[in-house]
Amino acid sequence: MTGVTPAVHQVVSNTPLDPLGLEAGGWYYYAEQINTETLYQAAGKAHLKTAAVSWPVTVGAKIDYLLPEYRPVMTREDREMMHALSTPALFEESETVAAAYHPIMGDAWRTAAFIHIMETRNPDLLLLHLSGLDEMQHRYGPHSRESHAELEKIDGYLGKILQAVERSNRAANTALMVVSDHGFMAYSKKMNPMTELHEAGLITTDKRGRVTDWKVFMRSGSGSAFFEVKDKNDAESMAKASEIIEKLAKDPANGIDKVYTASEVKAKGADPEAFLAIGAARGFVFGSELNGPLVIETSPGGAHGYDPLLPELHSSLILAGS
Repeated sequence: MTGVTPAVHQVVSNTPLDPLGLEAGGWYYYAEQINTETLYQAAGKAHLKTAAVSWPVTVGAKIDYLLPEYRPVMTREDREMMHALSTPALFEESETVAAAYHPIMGDAWRTAAFIHIMETRNPDLLLLHLSGLDEMQHRYGPHSRESHAELEKIDGYLGKILQAVERSNRAANTALMVVSDHGFMAYSKKMNPMTELHEAGLITTDKRGRVTDWKVFMRSGSGSAFFEVKDKNDAESMAKASEIIEKLAKDPANGIDKVYTASEVKAKGADPEAFLAIGAARGFVFGSELNGPLVIETSPGGAHGYDPLLPELHSSLILAGS
């Protein structure tokens, strides 16, 4: 949506750094958190009508017809929040149109709402985020039977959209873009670097294990991890954390494939606040536990956030139409 790196648009992970848990599990949901112009803003400036269904980081976005991505709709309060965050009356209208599909804001529901908006509002730019494949690959791993079955479902949703485009009499001047945001890597081991930071006194917790203070904390990207310091002038804590991580990286059993310096992180356009970062080896993922074993065996699953140059992490891009 921006054409720039995370260091520029500043959405550098799924969730903000939140050592004290004040965000209550919140993600980067809000459009104002994007630090540069987006495609839908550029379209708006060109006097084009825009629409989006569950597109990430769009709460509060200047989109003409908006059903933003937010927390899962599971309770009455969740539904009321979606009413408030969406274009007035659009969520209620979509509930009627997609009443046969469950869960609310699931992929089948989103597809029905998407088609309805396309047919009734006739936008120039219409964005749709389908998340079922991501969920299945996280849970069962890439190329699992369950992931392939979900991909078949998405192919069916795409077929419905193409049929709707044909009915609209706009097929001749419609461009279709199908894109994934990342690939997936299989893993069966989880490495928790913050157990060592906690042990070294760089993270302080109470008797319940809750963080009360910190000097260095980790922003997990699953296949990568970025280390930030509370006080930018705290050279001692940065050196101490760097020494710990470098020592861990020397043992292949710990699952660290590469250590990145601040300048290397900057060159990749990643987290600009990180003074150090690490990439996971194949078969490993980084966790955020503060206590317990450094490395644990897990149920096989899938993750992203690894070096995007790895073949498994390559994104898909299909362009078709005018």
